[in-house]
Amino acid sequence: MGSRYGWLYILLTVSAGSAQTLDNGSLTGKYYFRQLFVASDAVGNIAEVRSLLGAITFEGNGSYTIAGQQNVGSAAASAFSSSGVYAMNPAGIVRLTNPLRPALSLNGRFSNLAVIGSSTESTDNVFDLFVAIPAPAGGVSNASLSGSYWASGLEINGASAARARSSIFALSSLGSGLFTVAQLNGHNAAQRGGSPYTETISNARYQLNADGTGSANFPNSTLVADNKTLYISRDGNVVLGGSTAPGSHDLLVAIRQVSGPASNATWRDKFWTAGLRIEGRNLSAFSGSTASNAAGKLLVSRRVHAIGATPANGAIDFTGANPYSLNADGSGTVLAARVAVGAAGNGFVAAGGLISETTAYELYLGARMPPLNGSGVFLDPQGVVNTASFAPAGSPIAPGELVALYGTGLAPSQQVATTTTFPTTLGGVSVTMNNLPAPLYFVSGTQLAALVPFNLQGQRATIVVDNNGARSNPVDVPIALTAPGVFSLDRNGIGPGAILHPDFRFVTTASPARRGETILVYLTGLGPVSPAIADGAPGRGAEPFNRTTQTPRVHIGSKVGTVTYAGLAPGLPGLYQVNVTIPNDAPTGSAIPLAIETAEHFHDQVDVAIAP
Repeated sequence: MGSRYGWLYILLTVSAGSAQTLDNGSLTGKYYFRQLFVASDAVGNIAEVRSLLGAITFEGNGSYTIAGQQNVGSAAASAFSSSGVYAMNPAGIVRLTNPLRPALSLNGRFSNLAVIGSSTESTDNVFDLFVAIPAPAGGVSNASLSGSYWASGLEINGASAARARSSIFALSSLGSGLFTVAQLNGHNAAQRGGSPYTETISNARYQLNADGTGSANFPNSTLVADNKTLYISRDGNVVLGGSTAPGSHDLLVAIRQVSGPASNATWRDKFWTAGLRIEGRNLSAFSGSTASNAAGKLLVSRRVHAIGATPANGAIDFTGANPYSLNADGSGTVLAARVAVGAAGNGFVAAGGLISETTAYELYLGARMPPLNGSGVFLDPQGVVNTASFAPAGSPIAPGELVALYGTGLAPSQQVATTTTFPTTLGGVSVTMNNLPAPLYFVSGTQLAALVPFNLQGQRATIVVDNNGARSNPVDVPIALTAPGVFSLDRNGIGPGAILHPDFRFVTTASPARRGETILVYLTGLGPVSPAIADGAPGRGAEPFNRTTQTPRVHIGSKVGTVTYAGLAPGLPGLYQVNVTIPNDAPTGSAIPLAIETAEHFHDQVDVAIAP
C-alpha cells in the first residue's frame, strides 16, 4: 500500500460469515406473550407500571391481534384486546406496534425460540420488555413440563423501585404438577438492603392445560410472586409467566437446561437479546445481539434506551466485550449478572446485579439467531459488520466506515485493491448502499470489505452486491453518524487494541504505554470529516488533516484521556486515528479497558497495557 500504516489492513479478518432469509410470513400463528412496561418522570421516578399477558396471533401478512389480561398500577387485572402491525426484515429484526403504547414500536428480534424486544426508539421515558413464545397446537399436560429448567424473573410491585426484585434459579419437575425443592438466588430492594441472598422454597406447584396455558404457585417466597399465569412453548423448551394479582408486575422466563455437562464452549454462535433494568432512578431497556467465541468472551451489540443523557432520538448504540464463565450445569456469570444457558444451547436467561451490585434489578435473555442462506449471489442479512469491532448484527454503519460483508457467491476470486484510492469495482464486483457506489478494498467469494459512502444519509441503508452482473438480495441495516470500532491485534475485536507509541511501535505488555504518554489508537467508523474527502480517497498527510466533525471521548479505565487529534490516518481510506494522552492518574496494568464514546455510540471492546 506504500504506507507505514498498511500493516493495519492486515488486521482485517478474512473469515466466513446460513433457512433462507426472513419476511413477515416467517412470523405466523399463535404465540403466548408477556410484556412488562415502566414509565417514569424526567428524573427517573417511576410514575406508572403496566403488565400484559395473553395470546398474540400473527397473521403472516404484517398484522396481529391480541387477547389477554392487563394490569395497570394497583388495579385488578382486566380483559384486554387489540390489534397492530409488524414488519420483519430479512435478518430477523421485526418492528411491531407496542401493545401497551400503540404510538410506539417495539424493536423486536425473531428467532425459532422466541420473539423478544423493547421500545428502544421511544423519545419519552418508557422502558419495557416483550417476550413471546410459539403456542402449542394442543395435547399439553402436566407431563409436558418435565425435567430441569433455568428460570429468571424481574418484579416491580406497587409501581415502586423500592419494591423491585430479581432472581435466577433452577426449576425441576417430574411432570406430576409438583416442582422439586428450588433454591433461588436473587435480591429484593425491601430485604437485606438489596444485597443478594439465597432462599429455598418447597411445595411449589403448577397446572398445565391442553392448550399450553396454566398456572404456578411459589409459596412463601420473598423473591418470586406467589401465583403466576404460566405458558409453555410449542417445543417445551421455554416457559413464560407473570402474575395478574393487583399491583403485581413481573416477568418470568425459564428455559430447559442443557443435557450433559456444559462448558464455555456450550455458548457459541450469535443470539438476539433484549432486557430491562431498574437501578434506582436509572432505568434502561435494550434490544440487541451477542456473539460468543465459545471461549469465555461475548461480543455485545445493544440499542439502549436509558433515562437522561441520550441523544434526541432517545437511544444510544453500545458495543462491548464481556467475559463469561459457565459451570457444568449451564449456569454461570457475565460481569455482575448471573446467567444460565439452556434449550440445547439455543437460548439463555440472566439476572443482573446478583454478584456485586445491590441496587440493580435486571432481566435479560437471548435466543439464537435463525441461520440464513441463499443461492446465487447471497449477502447474509446478519453479516454486515464493522471490520474492527465485529459487533454482531443490528449495530449501525456510519459514513466513512470500513465494513465487512459476508455471504456466498460474492466474487469470482479473491482480490485486494492495489492503490491507495479504493475503486468502486474490483474483480467485476461492485456494492451500492442506498444506490451510492461503495469503494472496495477486498473481495472474495464469502467476504467483501467496503467503505460506507460519506454521503450516505437517512435512518437505514439498503446494501446490494453486484457480481459481474448478477445482483444479490438486498440487505437492510441501520445508519448512524458514528459507529466506532477499534482494531485489535488478535483480529477479533477484543483484547489488546491496535495502539502505537509515538514512534509507531506497538503498545504491548512487553512495551507498555506510560502515564502522560500520547498514544495512537486506530479504528474505523468515526463518521464525517472536515475538510471533506472523496469516497475511497486516503486521508491527507499534511495540514489541513481530515479531522472528524465530532471529537470522541477516550476512556482509559475509569479516567478520560485528552484527545489531541481525531481524524483519518494519513495514507489509507477508512482508517481513523485518535491521538490521546494518558492521564497521570490513569490505572496501570497489562489490560486496562480503552473505550471510545461519541454522541451516538459507546464502544468498549479493547484494552491497553500501561506501565506503573
